[in-house]
Amino acid sequence: MVLKREDVLTGGLCVLLGAGFAIYALVTLKVGTPSKMGSGFFPVMLGGLLAALGLVIGFRSLTNPGAEIAPDEEPLGAIPWRAIVTLTLAPILFAATVRGLGLALATALCVGVVCFASPRMTLKMAIGVTIGLTILCVAVFSFGLRLSLPLLPTFMGN
Repeated sequence: MVLKREDVLTGGLCVLLGAGFAIYALVTLKVGTPSKMGSGFFPVMLGGLLAALGLVIGFRSLTNPGAEIAPDEEPLGAIPWRAIVTLTLAPILFAATVRGLGLALATALCVGVVCFASPRMTLKMAIGVTIGLTILCVAVFSFGLRLSLPLLPTFMGN
C-alpha cells in the first residue's frame, strides 16, 4: 500500500494546528457550557473540528492509496508563493481598511487581492468574483447580521 504524501502531510498539519489552538484556548480562556458559552468555547470547537478534519484527511490516504512517486519527481511540487502571499495579505488588508473604507470597499479590495492567488485568474473573472462576493458579504453582514461597521467611507455619505 502506498500512502499519498500530500494527504498525510496535510492531515498532520491540520491535526497539529487544530489541537494546538484548542489546547491553547482551553488553558487560557473560559470555555463555559453550550447553553452559556465562554470566550474559549468557539476556539476550542473550531480547533477540535480542524483536528478531526486532519484525522479524516490522514486516514483517507490509507484507504485511498495514490500512485507511486517517481524517484526523479518532486513529491509535493513547487511552493505556491503567489497564493501564500496574497492569502496571507488579504485578511490583514481587510482589517486595516474596513473602518476607513467601509465594509463594501474593504471587502472588494480584499477579494480583488485574493482573486490573483491563482495564476489562471483573468481580469474579467476577478471583476465578476469581486462584485459578486462584495454584494454577498454586504447583504449578509450589513443587512442580515446588522454589524455596526460602516458600509461606505464617510466622505461617500455613509
